[in-house]
Amino acid sequence: MPNANGFGTEQNGGFGQAPAAAPGGATTSYRNVKTTLAAAAADLAATTLDGDADGDYLFKGKLIIAAGIVSTTIEFQPNALTTNLLSVGDNTANGPAPRTDWKFSTAGSSPRTFVGGDTLFFMGRMVSKTGNERVIHVDIFWKSHSGGTFNADIWLTGVWTDTTTKLTSIHAVSSAAAALDVGSYIQVNGLGQG
Repeated sequence: MPNANGFGTEQNGGFGQAPAAAPGGATTSYRNVKTTLAAAAADLAATTLDGDADGDYLFKGKLIIAAGIVSTTIEFQPNALTTNLLSVGDNTANGPAPRTDWKFSTAGSSPRTFVGGDTLFFMGRMVSKTGNERVIHVDIFWKSHSGGTFNADIWLTGVWTDTTTKLTSIHAVSSAAAALDVGSYIQVNGLGQG
């Protein structure tokens, strides 16, 4: 459960990081942030992060594409930034040049589009400390709107080449307005390492 400062101090449903013993026997707490949408939006963000203090991050969530959305792409953004990003997805190894964003893409370099009723479950890890490039890897399980079948496993591996800007937030962003529906969430846990 988070303490008054918003830091996780015990296991969170099997997902959180148990406190580590610090020098002198004190307990060290790592950030545990969960954001759930109460209204449809284009940006779902886990904020109040401190990448240098929290260490690497483990994150998970669910993105529900709102009814009526004809087409939207989804991407992750560190600090809501769209610069200094490179990525590959699914079959792009030994294929096209890396993308210059963190959009979910499959079978080459074209971003995957989603429609109303689709649901994306994701889990990933991100290197967070300044001083080096930050690497992200995300596995995405896509449940299609048509018949509720599970359609594809998508993965994204990327790097944030900015080595000096402190990571303070991780965003899931849709290209269409209000495409992320009520109940979509992101949960981020600092691992205290990295």
